[in-house]
Amino acid sequence: MSWLEKRPKRPLTTREEFTGLPNYITYFRIFSVGILVLLIMLIQPERETLRFNILVSWISMIIFVIAQTTDGVDGFVARKYNLTSTFGKFIDPLADKLLSLAVLVMLIPLARVEAWIVVVLISREMCITALRGIAASEGIVMSASQYGKQKTFLQSFAIGFLLVHYPFLGIDPQLVGTILIWMTALLSLGSGVHYTWVTFKVIFAKKRKKR
Repeated sequence: MSWLEKRPKRPLTTREEFTGLPNYITYFRIFSVGILVLLIMLIQPERETLRFNILVSWISMIIFVIAQTTDGVDGFVARKYNLTSTFGKFIDPLADKLLSLAVLVMLIPLARVEAWIVVVLISREMCITALRGIAASEGIVMSASQYGKQKTFLQSFAIGFLLVHYPFLGIDPQLVGTILIWMTALLSLGSGVHYTWVTFKVIFAKKRKKR
């Protein structure tokens, strides 16, 4: 069966859980994380390597943008062609977090982002994951909030500018990226508090109904 041929609605086989176009798109996103890490490691602070640094920075940004645009494509393909899998539901959000957070961690030694901001973003993701686990144990599925989606949108733009870093056409990408990542951190804290409040509100409401 072709990758883009709509399959009949039936349970996926074990092989289909791990293969199929949606999962391959997600695998590409994970693979791009390794490429980005290696590229960022090549950037050196010495002025003698400025041209090389600029080239690598732009290549890294382009790869990041391409990988980031695949977020959502895999889910769309999975739903359209009846290829939604349990493994895909697990690996897709994991790939998203790896892509963004790994790049941010690698940008810390280059002084393109402050470490505390990355700690805030990682802590928020860990907190949200824990809350979803608590909700799941109560039989509740918590979807991503609108604030969380806005935070992801801002974060993606921030990383793109921070990767470019070097000024061009009168634009200072580092300044723009810094402003955006600060906004991301603030929105991350706000959305984290909101998600926590909503999660426990739903859990307590369900427990009251059982009484």
